[in-house]
Amino acid sequence: MCNKFISTLFVLLSFYSFSQDQAKVIDSLKQIIKLKPSDSIKAKVYSDLCWYYRNTSTDSAFYYGGLALGISQKNKNKLGEAQAYNDLGILHYGLAEYSKALEVYEKSLKIRQSLKDSSGIASLHNKIGLVYQNTFKMDSAITHATKALKIYEARNNIRYAAVLKNNIANIYKGLKQYKKALEAHLELAELNKELNDARALVKSYNNIANAYLHLTDTVNSTLYYKKGIELAKINNFKTGLAALYNNYGSLLQSKGEYGKALKSLEESLRLRQELDDRFGIASSSIRIGGLYLDMKAFNKVERNLRLGLKLSEEFNANELKVEAYDKL
Repeated sequence: MCNKFISTLFVLLSFYSFSQDQAKVIDSLKQIIKLKPSDSIKAKVYSDLCWYYRNTSTDSAFYYGGLALGISQKNKNKLGEAQAYNDLGILHYGLAEYSKALEVYEKSLKIRQSLKDSSGIASLHNKIGLVYQNTFKMDSAITHATKALKIYEARNNIRYAAVLKNNIANIYKGLKQYKKALEAHLELAELNKELNDARALVKSYNNIANAYLHLTDTVNSTLYYKKGIELAKINNFKTGLAALYNNYGSLLQSKGEYGKALKSLEESLRLRQELDDRFGIASSSIRIGGLYLDMKAFNKVERNLRLGLKLSEEFNANELKVEAYDKL
């Protein structure tokens, strides 16, 4: 009976590991529960069910997260309890219930610290930092992001360190500390080169160009927009390329190079339409409307602004709505 259970468990977990169909993954996990495994395995499976349900059924995700927490507490399984709190925190974060997310993340962190689980501690500092970032408590956001970064660097986990450096750079940008943001993005670009991560490097070039633009250095801003565009073209990274064309078009517009700006913005719009990126389409349409306004081509202004406004209202993109109304 034991051998049969282990054999079945191995098959199901193998399926779970490689299946791309989420519904089948969930079903395979439920099949494991039917085999009446040990409580420690149940806790892991409940935790995985919580994870896989998070994008399809929040109620089910909370239900299984609660089961994972309950069975872990019952068996004094501290590792399972920490994981359950972590999973529940992710659910609350996804619902923008930031105070509740912070509460359960802190509980998970306390347990991880007692277990001296450095990877878990780093992960939670990162998540807590994101909560503070979303609630505009930037000093606390930087504190926790930096704590996570130090752990990942000490463990030589280069990829996770890259993610943290990007988060920290974005925090500096939010604080309008553009020089620090630029330094962080330049450092991150070198790391992405080392990792041979072309997609991340395209994003770095875009962020570097934006930082230079905020520092009114249009020469270096242009240089990095062009480097990003070239790399994105080579690798056919359409999403990154659309963002670069959009930002570069705005730079050209600010320099009064309207013909080149229109070409860049229209290419961004074309790519975003191809990707069915409705937020991006809204952004590009509003930018094009603003460009036509500067060009005094008034017969083309309202059509683009109205399209961007309509789309931005669909997903309540307030920043885009303000920009559209301002230009209208």
